[in-house]
Amino acid sequence: MSNTRLTIFDIAKIAGVSRSTVSRALNNDSGISDETKEKILNVIKEMNYRPNVNARRTVTRRCECLGLYIGSRVLIRDANSRVLSGIIAKCNEVAYDLVLRSSCSTDRLVEMYNEHKVDGFVILNPYPDIAPMLEFLEANNVPYACTAVCSDENKFLYVDTDNRRAAYDAVSYLIGKGHQHIALLTEEPSIFSVDLRRAGYEACMRAHDLPIPENYIVSLPPRGAGMDLQPMRRAFEGDTPPTAFFATSDEKAMRAIYWLRDNGYRVPEDISVIGFDDLPEATGEYPLTTIHQDFYMRGYVACESVLNRLNDPNRLIERRFLAHSLIERGSVRAIKDIRQIGR
Repeated sequence: MSNTRLTIFDIAKIAGVSRSTVSRALNNDSGISDETKEKILNVIKEMNYRPNVNARRTVTRRCECLGLYIGSRVLIRDANSRVLSGIIAKCNEVAYDLVLRSSCSTDRLVEMYNEHKVDGFVILNPYPDIAPMLEFLEANNVPYACTAVCSDENKFLYVDTDNRRAAYDAVSYLIGKGHQHIALLTEEPSIFSVDLRRAGYEACMRAHDLPIPENYIVSLPPRGAGMDLQPMRRAFEGDTPPTAFFATSDEKAMRAIYWLRDNGYRVPEDISVIGFDDLPEATGEYPLTTIHQDFYMRGYVACESVLNRLNDPNRLIERRFLAHSLIERGSVRAIKDIRQIGR
């Protein structure tokens, strides 16, 4: 059906609501119920209605565009591609555009906001070194949200998995399977979320009075920095080799599994391995037990958080943890006693 002559008043009449209610639905106003919003959006879709963008911008003083900041160290692959999909989906849902910014100055970001070129920013998986930029955005009252915790759990607006809690749950699962000698696979330098996962591992081990020998902390080089897995040998140098590894990412877990198999260990018969992320490789050649986190919803909800602040400037800063779950596959086995493994 042609929409060239439809107005917001027509949509309001068809939906049985007021014109202002339609306007609030278009602006994703949290003041109307989800049921009413869905009803209006369905009418808009069925009638193929396109709002008068210029008129809306004049009234709302918004450009209906969000800035997507991607730092130079952030790679768009695997998890980040899913986060980005969630951001795009939310923008499409409310007819917002995205403009990409990468490694531009903080002053330039604020300038874009003050010039009404963007209504706010979504920060994709920030590294800790951009904390000063986030502080500047806050000081200038620029709406933003990060798709991951940055450098302090009590600062900044972010949407993420509770990394410390999820890691604690992963190690608890291994302990429940009879493992007491559990090594950690991490990396240095690491991002803050990985530091939190290490903290969760250590907290769980301490809570169960289990030892953490120095050689149980194994740092692998970041992906892309080579496939040197010699640090894996470090875990087996002590008097009591581990019976399990907790990896702070699926990528590290899978690299470890290949090394273990290449060096004569069977997974999980000799060594159990649990990962973190639930990426596609976790269902590949060697199915991996892992912590699942919803990357898509992290992007979607972070974008939604920015829009919520636009609709309510006095809204308190939201720091949200999304639910995680443990996915059992084939890389962990239960043991009845602690076996000494020497190779």
